[in-house]
Amino acid sequence: MKAIKCMMIDDDKNSRQVIKAMLAPEFPMLEFELEAGNLKDAVALCDAEKPHLVFLDIHLGDGTGFDFLELTSHKTFKIIFTTGHNEFAVQAFKVNAVDYVMKPISKRELVEAVNKSLQFQEQTNNNDALDKVKHILFGNTQRLILPTKHGYDFFNIEDLIRCEADGNYTRFFFKSAPVQFAARTLGAFENLLESHGFCRIHASHMVNLREIKSFHRGTGGSVVMSDGTEVEVSKSKKDVLLSKLQVLIN
Repeated sequence: MKAIKCMMIDDDKNSRQVIKAMLAPEFPMLEFELEAGNLKDAVALCDAEKPHLVFLDIHLGDGTGFDFLELTSHKTFKIIFTTGHNEFAVQAFKVNAVDYVMKPISKRELVEAVNKSLQFQEQTNNNDALDKVKHILFGNTQRLILPTKHGYDFFNIEDLIRCEADGNYTRFFFKSAPVQFAARTLGAFENLLESHGFCRIHASHMVNLREIKSFHRGTGGSVVMSDGTEVEVSKSKKDVLLSKLQVLIN
């Protein structure tokens, strides 16, 4: 059988070693030379080496597995998720991946996942699969679905005032609901929210244009939101914001 180039993406080096130790004796056709411990390295390595099979963790040091799927230019590979998170991720990634294996990793489950991947004759473009995952996460595009410890909470997008990046997490501020957190970067929500009248005004901030009360001039300036919060506008985002506000005014 033709050699299969594998890539292991996990910020835990021990987890990468476990995968290799479990699978190398069982599948001599698998090559395990490609490893990455963070998002930046993973994207660069994947684009350069174009692996056939990727073992992907959800939370990386500087991003998430979702971010990797969106940023890599090489899209035609099979995915097996290896994760310690069984909340929303298992349900969502099940659509996008050949399989998922929960940590602590079971050799039996890992071997079964690889066997399943070998049954697929053609590699699929992960853009289509990623769209399906986003549909599961966001559901009806008029609503935002966020995972909780007990399941999911549903919010009307029109009730969202602003979003704020918090490392690899995003905080959501609503008109009449407590602050919510999601274990994804702000960029992961950008396309969805832009189509509903939101604007990225800073690397750390995205706002609902209809909830802006005033704009204060400055190098980049700032906006005051309907909840009284003043949010900084970066210099690079100022022109985009003002052009969108002008459309609303007109």
